[in-house]
Amino acid sequence: MRVGFLGHDLHGLTVGPDGRLYFTIGDRGAHIVTPYGRTVSNPECGAFYRCEFDGSGLEIVARGLRNPEEIAFDEFGNWFTGDNNSDGGDPARWVSLVEGGDSGWHIGFQFIDRPNSRGPWIAEKMCYPSGEGQPSYILPPIATIASGPAGLAHDPGTGLPERYRHHFFLCDFTGGRGSGVHSFALKPKGAGWEMVDRDHLVSEILSTDVEIGPDGGVYVSDWVEGWDKTGKGRIYRIGDPAMAKDPLRLETRDLLAAGFEKRSVGELVKLLSHADQRIRLRAQFALVDKGAPGESAFKGVLKSKGDLMAKVHAYWGLGQRFRREASPSRRRELASVFLRGLADAAPELRGEAAKALGEAGWKEASGALASLTRDAEPRVRFLAGMEKEKSERYCSARWDEKFLQGSANNIFGNAFYVNQGGGKFAERSDALGVETYWPWGPSVGDLN
Repeated sequence: MRVGFLGHDLHGLTVGPDGRLYFTIGDRGAHIVTPYGRTVSNPECGAFYRCEFDGSGLEIVARGLRNPEEIAFDEFGNWFTGDNNSDGGDPARWVSLVEGGDSGWHIGFQFIDRPNSRGPWIAEKMCYPSGEGQPSYILPPIATIASGPAGLAHDPGTGLPERYRHHFFLCDFTGGRGSGVHSFALKPKGAGWEMVDRDHLVSEILSTDVEIGPDGGVYVSDWVEGWDKTGKGRIYRIGDPAMAKDPLRLETRDLLAAGFEKRSVGELVKLLSHADQRIRLRAQFALVDKGAPGESAFKGVLKSKGDLMAKVHAYWGLGQRFRREASPSRRRELASVFLRGLADAAPELRGEAAKALGEAGWKEASGALASLTRDAEPRVRFLAGMEKEKSERYCSARWDEKFLQGSANNIFGNAFYVNQGGGKFAERSDALGVETYWPWGPSVGDLN
C-alpha cells in the first residue's frame, strides 16, 4: 500500500471532440479492473485517461503527471493541462497531452531530499522546457507557468474581446498573494507549440476554477483566503460591457439554450461553420446521432468548398462513426474518405484524416501514413508517425468488450461463430478478419 497526497485524484471530466470522456487522475495512482475483466493500472504517477460514455474502452492516453486539475483542448482537438509543482524547487508547468507521452514525474521523486531535492526530476531538468541534458523518453513541458495550476478554459470563439481569441485561461491558486487567472495563447513551433501573449485576466483573487458562460462572460470561483475551509466563497463574472449587445454573442447564448436534438440535418450542417466551438461540437454530435443522414451530411461538407472548421468537425464526426463501426464493408467505405483526406491541401485536414485512421485501427493505411511522414508540415509528419504505429498495433478483428463477454457469442474450436439461437451458429471468421490455424484456434495478426 502506498499513501498519496490528498486531492491528487480524479479531476477535469470533459467530453472530447471525438465523443469520448476524458479526465485525469493525479499521482495517487489508479488500478482499475473493468466489468469486462481488463485491468488498467498506473500506480506510480498521474495520468490522462479516456473512455466511451458507457465506461468501455478505458485507457491511459498520457502519463508522467503529478497533479493536473483540469484539461482543455483547442480548436483542433489538441489537449493541454497545467501540472502542479512538488514544492521542492521545481516549477509548475504547461503540458501538451500527447497520446503515448510521458512527462517524467513519478511519485517516488516526491520523497527524495538527498543528495538533491526530488532527485532526477530536477537534476535531469525533466520539469523544464526542452533543452540539453534531459532524458530522451520524456515529453518536456511547453512552458513553466503559475504556482498552483487549477481550473482551465479555452476561448470558445465568441463572447470575448478579439485580443483573447484562441487564448487559454489558467487559474493559479497559491493560498494567498499571487493568485489569479493567467491568459496566454500558443503558437506552432515545429510539431509542438510555444507560449505567447502571456498576461493576467485578473490578479489577486484565490481562483480555483474558470469557465466561459453561454452568455460570453468569464466566470471565476474564488476561495477567498488561505488553504483551510472557511465557509466562504464567491463567483465573479468578468465581461466587456461594450460586447453586451454583440449579435454573435447573443446568437450563441440562444442557440445553446434551445438545444440541437430537434434541428434538421440542414440546420446542423450550417452550424458546423459557427464561430463558437461549443455550437460546432453540439451540431457535430447531433449529426452523429442521426445515423446515415448525418454521415452523408459530413461527407457532403468534405466535398464542398466550406470553411476549414466545418471540415474539421466533419472529420471528427465521421471518425466517431468509423471508430464504432463493426461491419468490414462499412469500415472500408469510411476508411476511403480518410485515405483521400491524407492528400488534402490543408495541413490541418491531413492531420485529422491521419488521426481518424489510427484511432480506428485501419491497418491498410500504414503505407499511406508512412508516406505522410515526409509531409512538408512538421505537425502532419508527427501525427502520421503516431497514427501509423497505432494503425499497425490494432488487429483487424474489432469486438466490443461486452460482445466478448456475452453468453450468446462464443468461440468454438478453430473459428469464430455467432449464436443465432435455436441451436444454430454462423461462422464469422472471414468477415471479422480472423485467420484460423489448427490446433491453436483464432489468430489475429501476430497474436495466436
